[in-house]
Amino acid sequence: MKKVNFEKRLSAILERIPDSEIVETFRIEAINPARIDRFFNHCSKPERWIIENWARFFRDKKIPYV
Repeated sequence: MKKVNFEKRLSAILERIPDSEIVETFRIEAINPARIDRFFNHCSKPERWIIENWARFFRDKKIPYV
């Protein structure tokens, strides 16, 4: 299986999604399951896995997204 650069893959996914939607979806104070489901309508299943892991990393490290 070909190794894919995680950062390149993530940036390619996020380029398709409006910044405001990313910010509203992943704000630490307001993670809303309905909003996340709507956000993931933009993504394939492997892309969803990448973004969920990315979001979990930031949330666990308490790093702000913006």
